[in-house]
Amino acid sequence: MLRAAGRLPMLALAQRIRGVAALAEGHSEDAFRQLMRIFDRDDSAWFPNYQLLTLGHLSEAAVLGGFQGELRPVVAALEPIAVQSRSPALRV
Repeated sequence: MLRAAGRLPMLALAQRIRGVAALAEGHSEDAFRQLMRIFDRDDSAWFPNYQLLTLGHLSEAAVLGGFQGELRPVVAALEPIAVQSRSPALRV
């Protein structure tokens, strides 16, 4: 069903792994680009279920790489979810 809806959770997982690995190796620009694919509706790696799990790593890569401008719309789109949630992690 996910494949039929155009969602590829395994590709999103692979992007998350690639992004975190790049971040761990100090390649913040590469990490940001890899992780952003999960947040891009036009990308085959777009998968909303991983977005909240990935946001912390994406934010770190954005700050280290100077991509705060590109990060702002992502955070703005997820902010309503965080506001409605009772999870302290999402609010942070």
